[in-house]
Amino acid sequence: VLNDADLVDIVRHSGSMSAQLTVAGRNNLSEKVSSALIDTGSERIVQTLMENKSAAISDGYYQKMVMDYRDNPQMIAAIAQR
Repeated sequence: VLNDADLVDIVRHSGSMSAQLTVAGRNNLSEKVSSALIDTGSERIVQTLMENKSAAISDGYYQKMVMDYRDNPQMIAAIAQR
C-alpha cells in the first residue's frame, strides 16, 4: 500500500507523466498529494486531478490554479465545476 510520502515521491521524481496521471486518478488523495500534482504545472495532470472528485485540494491551491490557468477558459471551467 502506497502512503502519501510514496505518492508525492512518485509525482516529484518519477519523471513519468503516465505515473503522475495514475496518481492523479487515485481515490481519496490527500491535500499533500494533490498539491504535489498541481505543482507539476502540467495542464493534463491538473485536468485529471480536477476530474477526481474524491481528491482533497486546499483553498490555497484552488487559488493557485485559478491564477495559473486564468487565461485558459477550459481549465477555469474544470476548476469551477469542482
